[in-house]
Amino acid sequence: MFKKTPTQLIYVLMSNLFVFIITILGLVLSDIKQIDVHILFYICIFVVAGLSLFLFVIYLSTSVNELKIISQDIRNNNKQLSSLSAISNYVIFESRTDIFEIGTDGNGELTWRFKIIRNTQQVVNEVNMPIFAEHLRGRTAQKKAVEIIEVLIDGEKPNPMDIYIPQFIRMPIHSNTKEVRSVELGNIRIPVNMTGSKTSVSVKIKMLLNGVFNEALKGEFALIDFPYLTEHFLLKLSSKSPDYIVIPFDDQTSKTVIEALRDNNENVDVDEMLIQAENWKYLDGQMIWETRYPKLGYNYRVKFRLVKKEA
Repeated sequence: MFKKTPTQLIYVLMSNLFVFIITILGLVLSDIKQIDVHILFYICIFVVAGLSLFLFVIYLSTSVNELKIISQDIRNNNKQLSSLSAISNYVIFESRTDIFEIGTDGNGELTWRFKIIRNTQQVVNEVNMPIFAEHLRGRTAQKKAVEIIEVLIDGEKPNPMDIYIPQFIRMPIHSNTKEVRSVELGNIRIPVNMTGSKTSVSVKIKMLLNGVFNEALKGEFALIDFPYLTEHFLLKLSSKSPDYIVIPFDDQTSKTVIEALRDNNENVDVDEMLIQAENWKYLDGQMIWETRYPKLGYNYRVKFRLVKKEA
């Protein structure tokens, strides 16, 4: 606002001068002989003073509104900073890679590769990663949707049976339960054991997603959640079958390949979607999304479809 003040003052002065000249010319062109010179002078003074006051009030009102906008922006920024300070930042994901391999049978394999940095003087024994997996439409699967295949933490192999902990299954509210898919919510427990001088750890987790992509031939999505600050993220999504490839899938809801959701209530962040739309590419039958600092606490949906390779 302060940078505009000199320009605004010039506009005010020019407006006053213009009005003054027009007033004088108007009076001169009239029957000036019938008007006393003193009266003419006072008329000009009152006209210019009145217009100056009017323009000053407009300028003052504009300045007050600008101050209100700036004040509101400052309050919003302070709220965002307060929100960020409340989020745990005891670990940072320096790098994260998600590799999805989708099968025509509806199953998929997901491989996580993390470089985790300890960002505190306190001991960090474990890191917990939430995971969401949809069951078959209209019914709940008889077995867990997530099965751990392999775990490597700095080259060591902990017991994979202790890694995945299913929490509960959520059935969306719908008039016809045969038309919806229940969602299994679970937790991946990663025993990082960062103590003493150990400030980083490399993690690889490979898991089987049972029936999670059973509609891949029609249109599916991979769901990626960011519960921790992530400096660099890379997604690779491809087909397990050599006879099929994945292609981007734009459904009728958002018309974009990557959806950015603020929370589990599916509040869409359109601005973030437009940003991430510039960060993905399609290469040799593989979808690749690479970005820096995806939004903390967001869920991202990457939409795809399996199609048969052309002969």
